[in-house]
Amino acid sequence: MDDPRGYGILFVDASRKAGFGSCLSHSCAPACEVKVVSIGGQLKLAITTIRDVQQGEELSFDYNAVTESLTECMSAVCLCGSVKCRHSYLHFARADCFQQVMDRNFPLAARFSLLVRSSAKRVTSKEDVEILLCHGFGTAVFGAVSSRQDSTNKFADSMTYVPTWIQTFVAECLRYIEYERRGLPSALVMNHVMNDVENKPQ
Repeated sequence: MDDPRGYGILFVDASRKAGFGSCLSHSCAPACEVKVVSIGGQLKLAITTIRDVQQGEELSFDYNAVTESLTECMSAVCLCGSVKCRHSYLHFARADCFQQVMDRNFPLAARFSLLVRSSAKRVTSKEDVEILLCHGFGTAVFGAVSSRQDSTNKFADSMTYVPTWIQTFVAECLRYIEYERRGLPSALVMNHVMNDVENKPQ
């Protein structure tokens, strides 16, 4: 599907065409994850394990689905039985919840401060390198910034060409994304509860 802004939109409708993966159940502590990969120039969904799977264990993945309906969220009961169970396989969010949560936990001043601190660094830390690799941020992500043309007009790609401040800033943004993944579901529910309390007639 084409996006007028120039972005490609890809979605999967398992009711029309599906494979084995459409039979996998949700779990809040899954054994698998779904990633978008490119195979032969085509985008595909790949299901891979993220931990050791015991013989006879059911394969599952976190649906990571979001709804703006509290009723729908409450009715989507999760029965995975995990100690980390969220009790619903849907995340609840109103249209403006994501922005409100980000403004509260990662406001503009914090983002600007992060950029300034990143600009002051001279060496990319081992932790920053590890988080970039963990999220697949290699030379392709940084584009022309990571390439140089040599005397024979050949281009060479290397992360050493990417300025330290860019690597540091991107690594810090990825840390916030990791935090958001862990904390956003509960923060969204708390946001809804707080709004209910504020809007409750006295």
